[in-house]
Amino acid sequence: MDSNSERLERSSKRLEDGYRMALETEEIGQSVLNNLAQDREKIQSARNRLNNVDSSLTQSSRLLNAMYRRVIQNKGPHVHCGNRHRRHHSPGALWNAQVRNAAQSGLCNVANVVML
Repeated sequence: MDSNSERLERSSKRLEDGYRMALETEEIGQSVLNNLAQDREKIQSARNRLNNVDSSLTQSSRLLNAMYRRVIQNKGPHVHCGNRHRRHHSPGALWNAQVRNAAQSGLCNVANVVML
């Protein structure tokens, strides 16, 4: 009888240990699932931000391309003086005189020539 009760006691202990291990495993599994859910939210948020950045970059690229096309269409030297903006197709004596006059006039302090 003693051996039967010892066997029963050992079996009960193993069952209790197995049950305790199953509970711990379930707890760890739940923790892993929670971490995965949080990671998924972070990844989705990062993906949304990336899509927004991509959209902004696409829009910026289109704008820069349009600006570049306008620059190419309007290629030539430009005289900037105060609020006046004149475009001259070819530099020459008249153009040089206008730049000199713009720089020397009392209307503004600065006259810039921009070669586009």
